[in-house]
Amino acid sequence: MNKDWGPSRSSSKHASFLTVTPTVQDALAKSREEAAAAKAEAQAARAEAAALREHIAKLEAQISTLATSYPNPPTPAPTASQPPPPNPPAAPIITNHFNATSSPHSLK
Repeated sequence: MNKDWGPSRSSSKHASFLTVTPTVQDALAKSREEAAAAKAEAQAARAEAAALREHIAKLEAQISTLATSYPNPPTPAPTASQPPPPNPPAAPIITNHFNATSSPHSLK
């Protein structure tokens, strides 16, 4: 191998940078545990979401079945004791009573 890019024969004296302190080892172990816990939590969330989607689909099917089983009842006609609601009041008619000859701004 090229001596500039290949492994050095005296790499054993430089191997100390590969050793990890106990503090770093503990941090790595904790990080791995947290990653595994997060992965398990994500898997549980996906399973719960799938169960909820399935439950929603069942409820939608029940609603659809009930909607087709029971036709809409007819709208009851007003009875003599229950008069129909009054019509809304008509909007007032606004007329323009502008007289050009009486305006102080009219052209002369």
